Amino acid sequence: GQYRLSSLKRTKLNGLSFNALDQRLRTRIEDRRLNYYVLKPSVPPSLVHDIFDRINSGGMPLNRQEIRNGIYQGKSTQLLNELAESDAFLAATGGGISKRRMRDRELVLRCLAVVLADIDTDYRSMDDFLATTMKRLNTASDAHIRSVHEEAHKTFERCARAFGDLCFRFATEGRRTPVNASIAEAVFAAMWGSEAFPQPGSGQEAYAQIVRSEKFIDAARAATGDKLRLRTRLGLAREALRGPL
Repeated sequence: GQYRLSSLKRTKLNGLSFNALDQRLRTRIEDRRLNYYVLKPSVPPSLVHDIFDRINSGGMPLNRQEIRNGIYQGKSTQLLNELAESDAFLAATGGGISKRRMRDRELVLRCLAVVLADIDTDYRSMDDFLATTMKRLNTASDAHIRSVHEEAHKTFERCARAFGDLCFRFATEGRRTPVNASIAEAVFAAMWGSEAFPQPGSGQEAYAQIVRSEKFIDAARAATGDKLRLRTRLGLAREALRGPL
């Protein structure tokens, strides 16, 4: 009797609690079978994703970020939502990432993963890497979440200020290319905690050298989930924007 039905096509039921339904409907609800899937903590994230996808495949197929958003609700999803809606992120991407299907939240997550997780120990696949990052954020302290939020916001601001319209895109003549997630994560990681290029547009020359490098292009366009290619583009961006380690 605590909850009432709403937004039903059978409008005569709207506003009724369970106790107010006729006996026939109450019996049907009480006799309904509910299926539960209990997964131990040791189950790999990739398998959890597959199970979740199969269970929820009756309507529009879910993409990977929508599945992660369903599985890892908590501090991580709230953080991704806030950063994806921030003026800093919108400035860095030039508003070029769609909110549909959570593409913007996945891009934020990829940027955070490369600065918060350890590629050596955590990376088996991009899906596992992103899932691990969300799981750890969910168990992080509120102070850590605030710190990540603050630094991520500053980093998106730095990128937007330093690289202007080129930010997170390949540099080509005559047209503006789409935002590229592989470039975004590499450049974001290089600018995390950096005070380089404080003046507007001051990093465009260095940025253009990276994204026109054949080695970087190869690592950012083909088999981008490969660990070696991920390392390559992160290393090249860091060296160009901050100098060698």
